[in-house]
Amino acid sequence: MDTRASLIDVPHYPSQAMLKRFVLPLALACASFFAGASAYGQNHPDHSPLVTGPGGQVGIYGPNGKFIGIDDDPETVLGGSFGNPFALQRQATVIERNIFSITIDANLIPGSDWNEEFLVGIPNTPIHPTPVLVAFHGYGKRPTDVLADSDLFPMGMDRGWIVVAPLGAHEYNYGIEYSQRNVETALTVLATMIAPNFGLTVDADRFYAVGFSMGGGAAASFAARHCDANSGLHFAATAIHTGPTSLSYTYETDKPPYKLQALFNSPKMFGGPPSDPLLAFDYSRCSSMDIDPADLSIDSTTEMLKNLAPTPLISHYVLGVNSAYDELNRQTAMTYVEHANLGGTGTMWVEHGTKHKWRTLAQGPLLQIFGGLSSQAPADAKTFSTLADRDGGWHCFEVSQAVPRVLSPFEWTKDSVSNSVMVTEVANIAALNLPSPIGVGLDTTANLTYHFNTADSVPVKLIIGEYMVEPQTVLRGKDPGNYSFDLGTSELILHEPASDGFVTWRITP
Repeated sequence: MDTRASLIDVPHYPSQAMLKRFVLPLALACASFFAGASAYGQNHPDHSPLVTGPGGQVGIYGPNGKFIGIDDDPETVLGGSFGNPFALQRQATVIERNIFSITIDANLIPGSDWNEEFLVGIPNTPIHPTPVLVAFHGYGKRPTDVLADSDLFPMGMDRGWIVVAPLGAHEYNYGIEYSQRNVETALTVLATMIAPNFGLTVDADRFYAVGFSMGGGAAASFAARHCDANSGLHFAATAIHTGPTSLSYTYETDKPPYKLQALFNSPKMFGGPPSDPLLAFDYSRCSSMDIDPADLSIDSTTEMLKNLAPTPLISHYVLGVNSAYDELNRQTAMTYVEHANLGGTGTMWVEHGTKHKWRTLAQGPLLQIFGGLSSQAPADAKTFSTLADRDGGWHCFEVSQAVPRVLSPFEWTKDSVSNSVMVTEVANIAALNLPSPIGVGLDTTANLTYHFNTADSVPVKLIIGEYMVEPQTVLRGKDPGNYSFDLGTSELILHEPASDGFVTWRITP
């Protein structure tokens, strides 16, 4: 057993025997999550299941043309060498028919010191392309507990979806940064290697997240930090089952024997309390929000939950589980629904009682809701707040921070009718790229208006993609604006000086 997995004195599951080692072609550090993924799905069609096979059988075929788990042994199908310059290796263990446990070595996961174990369920009758349900386990649990304690695997697989249950580094991870890196890697391996090995292509616009207890907070945090609709990982909907989502609140309201404080103070976790100025950012970036334990007020400047506003959210919580968390669950559930309604869909389910279990969640109705949802371009004339904690894709934008390890907020609105975009309250951003205006309903072959203001004194490059030729005129206000044009990348770059004023750029193609 890997000694890195021991954070507190709790027995751990023994490592499962490895059936087969094989090599995966994966450029984790330099490849986008989905090759060729487009920005936001539009009018996503319903996919009928694949029906093939001798005598009209329906099933999943391996590379040798035989049914996996029926005609052929899964170990045989999963074996073989595929070649990889990064020499990425994984372990595959058959849990039961069409459900496999995969292990990725820690030294192959950027920014993490932990192996990642995750379960993958492959449907017999898949939808093409195939939706993915990601289930986050509770405190002290492992992926196998999702399989044993919930019905998500059989229900999801029966719908033709791939179901994934990641470990997230270890059983007590609380969605910490390195845990999310482990989950990122697991989902990248799924999309780039595992699914194709079964003849499947994951549906980039139909990833769904659901989590229980600690996993509810982890699911919300992960979805809020993975919303890159251009070419990266993003979720069509998120469901949280009784999951406190403020790690600072969790720390401050811990009671004797202060088990959670000891966990968070561990150098293998945060290494100290959230009151430490050097650690406050680490707590905030992996929380949905920071809640004051005294009055339950929410710190709007660190509320990562804002990032989930454009997508549907479902919050379910059980009253009577833990008095310290009942009010927090109520408060966060109401906030989830408030933000979800901005995206057009918000649901809150309340269960009275003391059954703190996966199955208190109405899993069938939940998956029915998920099944009707896919990622869509943001609604016109809706203002969304985004909070970036690092460089990368955030909704339809690409962010380059001015200073790392500082949150970077901005608000944005797009209107396809007026062919305009408004970006305001920008802070700690050196470059803000809108790489695919067409993907959000804007037209670069027509007159386009860009309204902008900043909340700090950092100069910003406003980059707009999909300009095939240099525009005829680019005005900032009434005067010619300072801009550059890159024909090679089809990018128009508006050079916005340090200013806290509101300006309007007008671009004539």
